[in-house]
Amino acid sequence: MKAKDTASLCLLITLAYLVLSKDYVYIPWQYLKEYGFLLSNPLTVFSYAFLHISPTHLISNLLLLVLVGVIAEEKISSKEYYAVFFSSAIIAAVVFALLVPNTILVGASAAISGVLAIAFFVDFKKTIITVLIFSLVLPPVTSVINTQVQHYYSSLVVEKQSLEEKQKTIEIEISKAVKENNTALVEKLHEEKQKIIVEKQKKEALTTAIEEGKEREKQAVVMQVVHVAGALTGVVFLLLFRKDILINIPEQFEDLLNHVFIQRKT
Repeated sequence: MKAKDTASLCLLITLAYLVLSKDYVYIPWQYLKEYGFLLSNPLTVFSYAFLHISPTHLISNLLLLVLVGVIAEEKISSKEYYAVFFSSAIIAAVVFALLVPNTILVGASAAISGVLAIAFFVDFKKTIITVLIFSLVLPPVTSVINTQVQHYYSSLVVEKQSLEEKQKTIEIEISKAVKENNTALVEKLHEEKQKIIVEKQKKEALTTAIEEGKEREKQAVVMQVVHVAGALTGVVFLLLFRKDILINIPEQFEDLLNHVFIQRKT
């Protein structure tokens, strides 16, 4: 299967987000803290790349991984692909921890930067075009995602308000039933009220999770040096293990120049 390694990573990253976020849209802080990378918990160097702080963070990384991963897989094996991905993640995590200690790192972008570096040397022309497409497509995609999240949040707020009104109505009915000494009706109304309270608590938990998730997204630290570290790891990997891919660069430049020259002549 072509691009099977890219597809596998995308599937794992997506499953991690869906399992940990559940109905909350954003992954709760407790999971980010538990599985995000910190030097005090070194084993998380293998898990942090599968965590994402928001739906837009997730989709942007998945989109870039799909676009450049397919190119990288044209020339490297599965073992090499995963070696680049995880070694880039590890090196970038160490660099991040040294520069910003006691700050949690999450996201696959550093690991993807390593794959991007491989893709560039495999076919730099195709990779440049792909990155340009990514930069054009990403803004409208993230805009749509943010709009959908806001619509979902607004619907939860409306539902919560509706439940609050129902609760008030039932409380009035309970007071009337108590005055009428209608014990059976009082018990029935109390059961309905309890169901409404439970449902309202669920809506409150969801709205709170989204509010907290949005706030974490605003406060997220983005350091380009982490991406640079990931990309350099990919380059070093080629220098050590796949110099044949680097050797093809002059030939690619020559083909590009010939193509441009022919276009001008015509």
